[in-house]
Amino acid sequence: MAKAGSASAVADLFTKDLLLSIKPEYAIAIVDGRKTVELRRKFPEDVAGGSKAFIYSSSPVQAVVAFAVIERVDRLALERLWQRHGKASCVDRATFDAYFLGQSIGCGVVLRSITSLANPIPREDLKSRFGILPPQSFMYLPADVEKQLFDGDP
Repeated sequence: MAKAGSASAVADLFTKDLLLSIKPEYAIAIVDGRKTVELRRKFPEDVAGGSKAFIYSSSPVQAVVAFAVIERVDRLALERLWQRHGKASCVDRATFDAYFLGQSIGCGVVLRSITSLANPIPREDLKSRFGILPPQSFMYLPADVEKQLFDGDP
């Protein structure tokens, strides 16, 4: 247990593991290393660099296929977001504009240290073993979920 006021205690307050639901074509691009930025209309402000993002590939795959470290989250005006992260997000400008329609600011979740899982964790296992139902967008994961998911060997 970290002492109050220590660097570790401060890190514990802000580094939070997340389960991110991502369409299969983008999950594949993340695993392949082509996509290093996940675009979101909204993203929690209390997630700091160093948090882990578990990549849940949505239907029809329906499994956790990888995890990555969140390097940072850039909250930017849309034109600036496109300029900075358009290429790394693996979407074309029309798709970007359609996704952010009606928004003035968007989030670029910059990912690093992407690790593909040799044995993806199916939706059924998430539900039966951990009581986790994959979200439409994202959810926080309990602090010990990585250890539970991988039995200490990610």
